[in-house]
Amino acid sequence: MKTTGVFLGLVGLLLALVSPSWGGGVHGVGSGGGFAEMQAVYVHQVLGSILAPCLGSLNPCRLKPEEREELSLVARAHSAEIAAVRTVFQATVDGSEVFMTERRAGAQITFASQALYNSDESPKSPAEIAAIVLAARWSHINVSAPLENLLTSARAIFAGFTFQIRSVLVIPAATTAALRFYSVEKRTNDGVFAEQVVFLEDAIETSDLSPRLKSELPCGALADWQFRNWVAEKYENLVVFRGRMRSSCSTNGWMVQIQVKLDAKGQMGQPEVIVRAEI
Repeated sequence: MKTTGVFLGLVGLLLALVSPSWGGGVHGVGSGGGFAEMQAVYVHQVLGSILAPCLGSLNPCRLKPEEREELSLVARAHSAEIAAVRTVFQATVDGSEVFMTERRAGAQITFASQALYNSDESPKSPAEIAAIVLAARWSHINVSAPLENLLTSARAIFAGFTFQIRSVLVIPAATTAALRFYSVEKRTNDGVFAEQVVFLEDAIETSDLSPRLKSELPCGALADWQFRNWVAEKYENLVVFRGRMRSSCSTNGWMVQIQVKLDAKGQMGQPEVIVRAEI
Protein backbone atom coordinates (compact mmCIF):
# COMPACT_ATOMS: atom_id res chain seq x y z
CA MET A 1 0.00 0.00 0.00
CA LYS A 2 1.29 3.43 -0.94
CA THR A 3 0.53 6.78 0.66
CA THR A 4 1.53 9.89 -1.23
CA GLY A 5 2.92 12.63 0.94
CA VAL A 6 2.55 16.34 0.48
CA PHE A 7 5.19 19.00 0.19
CA LEU A 8 4.33 20.29 3.62
CA GLY A 9 5.90 23.66 3.49
CA LEU A 10 8.81 26.02 3.30
CA VAL A 11 9.98 27.51 6.55
CA GLY A 12 12.11 30.52 5.74
CA LEU A 13 14.38 31.48 8.59
CA LEU A 14 16.10 34.65 7.46
CA LEU A 15 18.69 35.32 10.08
CA ALA A 16 20.05 38.76 9.19
CA LEU A 17 23.00 39.12 11.49
CA VAL A 18 23.63 42.71 10.51
CA SER A 19 20.10 44.09 10.70
CA PRO A 20 17.73 41.52 12.20
CA SER A 21 14.01 41.95 11.61
CA TRP A 22 12.32 39.25 13.66
CA GLY A 23 8.86 39.77 15.05
CA GLY A 24 7.75 40.04 18.66
CA GLY A 25 8.30 37.30 21.18
CA VAL A 26 5.96 34.32 21.19
CA HIS A 27 6.41 31.85 24.04
CA GLY A 28 4.83 28.52 24.77
CA VAL A 29 5.29 26.78 21.41
CA GLY A 30 5.09 23.01 21.84
CA SER A 31 6.25 21.90 25.28
CA GLY A 32 8.19 24.91 26.43
CA GLY A 33 9.88 26.46 23.41
CA GLY A 34 9.13 29.83 21.86
CA PHE A 35 10.35 31.46 18.65
CA ALA A 36 13.86 32.22 19.91
CA GLU A 37 14.20 28.73 21.36
CA MET A 38 13.29 27.23 17.99
CA GLN A 39 15.97 29.33 16.31
CA ALA A 40 18.52 28.10 18.84
CA VAL A 41 17.53 24.50 18.08
CA TYR A 42 17.92 25.08 14.32
CA VAL A 43 21.29 26.77 14.77
CA HIS A 44 22.50 23.92 16.96
CA GLN A 45 21.38 21.35 14.38
CA VAL A 46 23.34 22.96 11.53
CA LEU A 47 26.23 24.42 13.52
CA GLY A 48 28.83 22.43 11.60
CA SER A 49 27.63 23.87 8.30
CA ILE A 50 27.48 27.38 9.74
CA LEU A 51 31.12 27.07 10.78
CA ALA A 52 32.27 25.52 7.48
CA PRO A 53 32.72 28.83 5.59
CA CYS A 54 34.65 30.26 8.57
CA LEU A 55 37.04 27.32 8.41
CA GLY A 56 37.68 27.69 4.67
CA SER A 57 40.98 28.85 3.21
CA LEU A 58 39.83 32.48 2.83
CA ASN A 59 39.08 32.73 6.57
CA PRO A 60 36.13 35.17 6.26
CA CYS A 61 35.56 35.04 10.03
CA ARG A 62 39.08 36.31 10.69
CA LEU A 63 39.85 33.46 13.05
CA LYS A 64 43.04 33.43 15.06
CA PRO A 65 45.11 30.24 14.66
CA GLU A 66 44.07 28.87 18.06
CA GLU A 67 40.40 29.71 17.34
CA ARG A 68 40.60 27.96 14.00
CA GLU A 69 42.03 24.84 15.62
CA GLU A 70 39.40 24.77 18.36
CA LEU A 71 36.47 25.50 16.04
CA SER A 72 37.63 22.73 13.70
CA LEU A 73 37.31 20.41 16.69
CA VAL A 74 33.89 21.91 17.50
CA ALA A 75 32.68 21.20 13.94
CA ARG A 76 34.10 17.67 13.99
CA ALA A 77 32.57 16.92 17.41
CA HIS A 78 29.25 18.39 16.33
CA SER A 79 29.02 16.04 13.36
CA ALA A 80 29.68 13.04 15.61
CA GLU A 81 27.50 14.11 18.53
CA ILE A 82 24.52 15.90 16.96
CA ALA A 83 22.10 13.15 17.97
CA ALA A 84 23.64 12.73 21.43
CA VAL A 85 23.87 16.29 22.75
CA ARG A 86 20.58 17.18 24.42
CA THR A 87 19.46 20.81 24.45
CA VAL A 88 17.11 21.98 27.20
CA PHE A 89 15.52 25.38 27.86
CA GLN A 90 14.71 26.81 31.27
CA ALA A 91 13.61 30.32 32.23
CA THR A 92 16.92 30.77 34.09
CA VAL A 93 19.92 28.58 34.89
CA ASP A 94 22.13 28.43 37.96
CA GLY A 95 25.59 29.94 37.80
CA SER A 96 25.15 31.59 34.43
CA GLU A 97 22.85 34.11 32.79
CA VAL A 98 23.12 32.39 29.41
CA PHE A 99 23.62 28.60 29.54
CA MET A 100 24.85 25.80 31.75
CA THR A 101 26.73 22.66 30.71
CA GLU A 102 29.43 20.33 31.90
CA ARG A 103 32.80 21.04 30.31
CA ARG A 104 33.07 17.75 28.43
CA ALA A 105 32.19 16.30 25.03
CA GLY A 106 28.57 15.25 24.60
CA ALA A 107 27.26 16.99 27.70
CA GLN A 108 23.70 18.28 27.88
CA ILE A 109 23.30 22.03 27.36
CA THR A 110 20.70 23.94 29.34
CA PHE A 111 19.98 27.35 27.82
CA ALA A 112 18.41 30.19 29.77
CA SER A 113 15.36 31.24 27.76
CA GLN A 114 15.51 34.74 29.23
CA ALA A 115 18.94 35.17 27.62
CA LEU A 116 17.34 34.64 24.18
CA TYR A 117 14.80 37.46 24.56
CA ASN A 118 14.92 41.22 25.02
CA SER A 119 13.10 42.95 27.86
CA ASP A 120 10.09 43.57 25.57
CA GLU A 121 9.92 39.78 24.87
CA SER A 122 11.14 40.11 21.29
CA PRO A 123 13.86 37.58 20.37
CA LYS A 124 17.48 38.62 20.66
CA SER A 125 19.29 39.20 17.40
CA PRO A 126 20.15 36.12 15.32
CA ALA A 127 23.83 36.95 15.86
CA GLU A 128 23.39 36.76 19.63
CA ILE A 129 21.46 33.48 19.53
CA ALA A 130 24.03 31.92 17.20
CA ALA A 131 26.85 33.15 19.45
CA ILE A 132 25.23 31.61 22.54
CA VAL A 133 24.87 28.23 20.83
CA LEU A 134 28.44 28.32 19.53
CA ALA A 135 29.84 29.31 22.93
CA ALA A 136 28.06 26.39 24.57
CA ARG A 137 29.50 23.85 22.13
CA TRP A 138 32.89 25.58 22.22
CA SER A 139 32.99 25.10 26.00
CA HIS A 140 33.00 21.33 25.43
CA ILE A 141 36.29 21.68 23.53
CA ASN A 142 38.06 24.47 25.41
CA VAL A 143 37.36 23.36 28.96
CA SER A 144 39.53 25.98 30.68
CA ALA A 145 38.51 29.30 29.11
CA PRO A 146 35.91 31.33 31.06
CA LEU A 147 32.47 31.01 29.49
CA GLU A 148 32.20 34.78 29.10
CA ASN A 149 35.42 34.82 27.05
CA LEU A 150 34.06 32.14 24.73
CA LEU A 151 30.81 34.06 24.34
CA THR A 152 32.71 37.26 23.53
CA SER A 153 34.76 35.43 20.87
CA ALA A 154 31.64 33.81 19.41
CA ARG A 155 29.94 37.21 19.15
CA ALA A 156 32.97 38.60 17.29
CA ILE A 157 32.91 35.68 14.83
CA PHE A 158 29.28 36.28 13.87
CA ALA A 159 29.50 40.07 13.73
CA GLY A 160 29.01 41.62 10.30
CA PHE A 161 27.58 38.59 8.50
CA THR A 162 24.33 37.88 6.72
CA PHE A 163 23.39 34.33 7.54
CA GLN A 164 20.39 32.53 6.07
CA ILE A 165 18.90 29.15 6.85
CA ARG A 166 16.18 27.86 4.55
CA SER A 167 14.42 24.77 5.77
CA VAL A 168 12.30 22.77 3.33
CA LEU A 169 10.43 20.04 5.14
CA VAL A 170 8.96 17.10 3.23
CA ILE A 171 6.85 14.79 5.37
CA PRO A 172 5.09 11.69 4.03
CA ALA A 173 1.84 10.80 5.73
CA ALA A 174 1.74 8.40 8.69
CA THR A 175 5.44 8.53 9.63
CA THR A 176 7.78 10.83 11.50
CA ALA A 177 10.50 10.53 8.83
CA ALA A 178 11.35 13.85 7.18
CA LEU A 179 13.85 15.23 4.71
CA ARG A 180 15.14 18.70 5.56
CA PHE A 181 17.29 21.03 3.45
CA TYR A 182 19.35 23.86 4.90
CA SER A 183 21.29 26.53 3.06
CA VAL A 184 23.68 28.75 4.97
CA GLU A 185 25.06 31.85 3.31
CA LYS A 186 27.54 34.35 4.67
CA ARG A 187 28.23 37.63 2.90
CA THR A 188 31.29 39.67 3.72
CA ASN A 189 33.35 42.29 1.93
CA ASP A 190 35.42 39.39 0.59
CA GLY A 191 32.48 37.70 -1.14
CA VAL A 192 29.74 35.15 -0.54
CA PHE A 193 30.45 31.91 1.29
CA ALA A 194 27.74 29.27 0.97
CA GLU A 195 27.02 25.83 2.39
CA GLN A 196 24.07 23.51 1.86
CA VAL A 197 23.19 20.42 3.89
CA VAL A 198 20.51 17.74 3.72
CA PHE A 199 19.25 15.89 6.79
CA LEU A 200 17.10 12.77 6.99
CA GLU A 201 15.48 12.74 10.40
CA ASP A 202 12.79 11.22 12.54
CA ALA A 203 11.85 11.43 16.20
CA ILE A 204 14.86 9.29 17.17
CA GLU A 205 17.82 10.32 15.05
CA THR A 206 19.18 12.65 12.39
CA SER A 207 21.44 11.58 9.51
CA ASP A 208 23.50 14.00 7.43
CA LEU A 209 23.11 12.92 3.78
CA SER A 210 25.21 15.78 2.41
CA PRO A 211 28.47 13.80 1.86
CA ARG A 212 26.59 10.99 0.08
CA LEU A 213 24.71 13.37 -2.18
CA LYS A 214 27.86 15.34 -2.99
CA SER A 215 29.74 12.16 -3.92
CA GLU A 216 26.94 11.12 -6.32
CA LEU A 217 26.63 14.47 -8.12
CA PRO A 218 28.80 15.04 -11.20
CA CYS A 219 30.30 18.43 -10.38
CA GLY A 220 30.49 21.38 -8.06
CA ALA A 221 29.78 21.79 -4.37
CA LEU A 222 26.41 20.92 -2.89
CA ALA A 223 25.78 24.64 -2.41
CA ASP A 224 25.87 25.04 -6.22
CA TRP A 225 22.78 22.84 -6.68
CA GLN A 226 19.11 23.77 -6.52
CA PHE A 227 16.62 21.31 -5.05
CA ARG A 228 13.28 21.28 -6.89
CA ASN A 229 9.88 19.56 -6.81
CA TRP A 230 10.49 17.18 -3.92
CA VAL A 231 7.73 14.78 -2.90
CA ALA A 232 7.49 11.83 -0.54
CA GLU A 233 5.70 8.50 -0.70
CA LYS A 234 5.20 5.93 2.04
CA TYR A 235 4.78 2.23 1.38
CA GLU A 236 4.11 -0.41 4.03
CA ASN A 237 7.70 -0.51 5.32
CA LEU A 238 9.46 1.99 3.09
CA VAL A 239 9.61 5.77 2.69
CA VAL A 240 10.78 7.21 -0.64
CA PHE A 241 11.74 10.84 -1.27
CA ARG A 242 12.08 11.99 -4.89
CA GLY A 243 13.11 15.27 -6.43
CA ARG A 244 15.16 17.09 -9.03
CA MET A 245 18.47 18.92 -8.77
CA ARG A 246 19.99 21.40 -11.19
CA SER A 247 23.24 23.33 -11.33
CA SER A 248 25.01 25.63 -13.78
CA CYS A 249 27.98 23.25 -13.70
CA SER A 250 25.94 20.53 -15.45
CA THR A 251 23.96 20.65 -18.69
CA ASN A 252 21.72 17.84 -17.40
CA GLY A 253 19.08 17.91 -14.75
CA TRP A 254 19.38 15.10 -12.23
CA MET A 255 16.78 12.93 -10.56
CA VAL A 256 17.45 12.01 -6.94
CA GLN A 257 15.73 9.27 -4.96
CA ILE A 258 16.33 8.68 -1.27
CA GLN A 259 14.68 5.60 0.16
CA VAL A 260 14.76 4.28 3.69
CA LYS A 261 13.27 1.15 5.20
CA LEU A 262 11.15 1.38 8.35
CA ASP A 263 11.10 -1.19 11.11
CA ALA A 264 7.96 -2.44 12.87
CA LYS A 265 7.96 0.69 15.07
CA GLY A 266 8.29 3.01 12.08
CA GLN A 267 11.90 3.92 12.83
CA MET A 268 14.37 4.46 10.01
CA GLY A 269 17.07 2.11 8.79
CA GLN A 270 20.05 3.05 6.62
CA PRO A 271 19.07 5.30 3.69
CA GLU A 272 19.89 4.51 0.07
CA VAL A 273 20.71 7.42 -2.26
CA ILE A 274 20.17 7.01 -6.03
CA VAL A 275 21.15 9.78 -8.48
CA ARG A 276 20.67 9.61 -12.26
CA ALA A 277 20.74 12.07 -15.14
CA GLU A 278 17.41 13.11 -16.65
CA ILE A 279 16.98 11.96 -20.23
